[in-house]
Amino acid sequence: MAGLARVLQSKLLSEFPDRGLRIESFDDDAEGPVAVFPGICSEVGDIEIYDDGDESRVHLGNFSHGHFGGYDRDLTDHQRNCEIAENVAVFVSEVFADKVKFYGTTRGGGWCPVDAEQGSVSKRIGGPHNYFVWSGPHAAKK
Repeated sequence: MAGLARVLQSKLLSEFPDRGLRIESFDDDAEGPVAVFPGICSEVGDIEIYDDGDESRVHLGNFSHGHFGGYDRDLTDHQRNCEIAENVAVFVSEVFADKVKFYGTTRGGGWCPVDAEQGSVSKRIGGPHNYFVWSGPHAAKK
């Protein structure tokens, strides 16, 4: 859905004009990201934002991803796209403010608020993790 991609791109450009955002060209069959924020720490990687039609998928560097959708059936497509773009922008803002930590191993990873503990299931499956925030390594509670 090109409509969501355009709304996402416009919102991110207006909210984050100095973050090096790359707008990717797209067509209705494109599978790549519609927007990319280059990482400032190579261990974290880039933030890639995708248009999946009825939701946006945000890849969080080398660790994980999140899904952002609009679930109010009473909204028009444009209103839903604006809601999704707003939610993505708020989340990205939290990432840039180092309020979200990433963790992972070669077996998997995830993300959570910086002051939260990693989930117990994630600990059992993935084992010990390295922790990062957008700006780099983070000494998180284990």
